[in-house]
Amino acid sequence: MKDVHFEALSLVNGRAFGDTVSAPAGGGCVLMGQNASLTLLNVRIRNCQAQGRGGAISVGSGSTLVIKNTVISGNNAGLDGGGIYLYRSLMESDNSSVSTNGALNNGGGIYLDASSMSAVASLIYGNIANRGVYVCGCVRVCMCQDNT
Repeated sequence: MKDVHFEALSLVNGRAFGDTVSAPAGGGCVLMGQNASLTLLNVRIRNCQAQGRGGAISVGSGSTLVIKNTVISGNNAGLDGGGIYLYRSLMESDNSSVSTNGALNNGGGIYLDASSMSAVASLIYGNIANRGVYVCGCVRVCMCQDNT
């Protein structure tokens, strides 16, 4: 598995557009392939666009995305997952927010396709699509509150 770690970084105005309608480009700022691991610590991702899925981040099969103290806002997808699109992958969120993102179809904030997600002290709000968080396939979602 490929491991990547970004800390104290801003990703702004990324674009993912392709020439084909049958396979539109995804991952406006971050495109993760299969079996990859990415940790974002104190990262800001905003104003990114994707023609397809994952306006800010698109996560491929068998991958893990960990976001800590991270803000993902103002991103848009032409299909699903305005903020984040996960396909057969795992996401962990700690003290982060996914807000004011949009998708033309489903998952304005997050689209989970046969994926698992856990969130502690995190906010998902103000996202626009048919559904703000969209879940399909066999999915596990755990939203926890840390009272310490």
